[in-house]
Amino acid sequence: MSSRLKPFTITKKQAMETMPPKLVERMLYALRNYPEMGWLEILPPEPGKEVRETYIVYESLERAFSRIRCGEYPPEMPADARYREKRAKKKSCDVNNYEAHSPTSTLPKRRR
Repeated sequence: MSSRLKPFTITKKQAMETMPPKLVERMLYALRNYPEMGWLEILPPEPGKEVRETYIVYESLERAFSRIRCGEYPPEMPADARYREKRAKKKSCDVNNYEAHSPTSTLPKRRR
């Protein structure tokens, strides 16, 4: 047994039950790719033991939640950014297509 005190932790699965799973994934993505942003802290694995679960320091999860309540969000994951770009392009094409075929269009009206 270690003489060092361990902080109170919560598993990734438990965090996903208390917060939206996508948001937890984004915070973990920020932790791994932008550690200087300080979104979360995870408990490092003990030497010689296999890592089966990600343990998040509960206090850091509370701080992250406070940041979100103030309007700050973790960075988007690359797949999310690509998806948003694709949707924005499709939406602009749909709007342009709708405007071209809308009733206020300059196309002549069909006679019956």
